[in-house]
Amino acid sequence: MRTVRQTTQDENELVCRLLPLHATANFKGLTQVADDGTLEVIVGYDDWMPNSVQMHLWVHPRAQITRQMIREAFRYAFLIGGPRDVAIGVTPCDNEAALEVNRRLGFVEAYRVKDGWLPGTDLAIQELRREQCHWIREFLH
Repeated sequence: MRTVRQTTQDENELVCRLLPLHATANFKGLTQVADDGTLEVIVGYDDWMPNSVQMHLWVHPRAQITRQMIREAFRYAFLIGGPRDVAIGVTPCDNEAALEVNRRLGFVEAYRVKDGWLPGTDLAIQELRREQCHWIREFLH
């Protein structure tokens, strides 16, 4: 049985090193943990604006994101942690796997910054709006 819980400060620092991110003091997260205590998924939230938040995703190479984790991740972004109306993803365009995961979760590309990650590597700015997020419909009624 997997559990979903808030991240610890150590786990926040770990995900920032792994992705890599430069977190603010307002960085928060949720994690999916296996029965044996292995961290399988971490969703980080940072750069909180009055109506949006950036979401960051790390998945252990041998893990899969559960539907429960996805629902809780968006419930936190849109309903609990603010609430906010827009989730933002910022992804290097050479990370095709991450772009595909984001697309399958419902994010759409809003803008592409030429050479925004590195020279020759664009940066995709993606968004998912609360009203378009089918993962939280059950919580909206």
